[in-house]
Amino acid sequence: YLVNGISSIQGTVYAGSNCFHRRKVIYGSSPNDTKTYGSINNEDLQKLFGKSIELRESASQILSKSNSKMEIRRSPSDFTEAAIHVASCSYEYGTSWGTQVGWQYGSATEDVLTGLTIHGRGWRSAITSTDPLAFLGCAPTTFPSSLKQQKRWVMGLFEILFTDKNPLLLTIKGNIWFRQALVRSIPELCYATLPAYCIITGSQFLPKVNERGFLIFMVTQKEHRSNDGDNDSETDGRFTFDKSPMIVPGVVILL
Repeated sequence: YLVNGISSIQGTVYAGSNCFHRRKVIYGSSPNDTKTYGSINNEDLQKLFGKSIELRESASQILSKSNSKMEIRRSPSDFTEAAIHVASCSYEYGTSWGTQVGWQYGSATEDVLTGLTIHGRGWRSAITSTDPLAFLGCAPTTFPSSLKQQKRWVMGLFEILFTDKNPLLLTIKGNIWFRQALVRSIPELCYATLPAYCIITGSQFLPKVNERGFLIFMVTQKEHRSNDGDNDSETDGRFTFDKSPMIVPGVVILL
């Protein structure tokens, strides 16, 4: 619901999954781009996209909004070899991949950095919900794996803060809307500093079991499914709150 709520500004930032990109966006274009890529010489295209002739022709066609088909001069096996060449680790050396083109380098969370760069160029994100659901991602299922992922996210976002791609600078120098740059920032910052503050001061911000505030968790309807092998539900062995109308407002009031 929160993602749908920020659609009125620039939409949600790309964060690694559950989406697809237009090729012209990945190729470094912007909505107000006035460059005529069809007139760029091969040397400049090579600096942008690398030595692959097929990729340069395809990128030039997309960025120049040309409807003409690529000239077929080779067999399908030649294009397969070109794809393998582009996918090699050394292909991007000496090109603009990672800076102007493609996923952005410089952070452990390259997906968020790429999403901020895309919004900084002026693009907007659109929300869609298909039936059946598409663009689904996977999440860690164990505590150690989840902890490692959270650590990587925190480190990556902290790195972005000290780059020229952070939301505040992109609002000044780029095209990120002011409301988009500050969405959730102040509440999330306060909430993120609470655990560290509690550790330093020896206090807590969540209720203990022997406190009255914990009654909100106790009186809400919960269901614990036992994993007896008779069903294959994803909620086996876990507490579920889907049937409790009190859990959401109760937790909100508590926090």
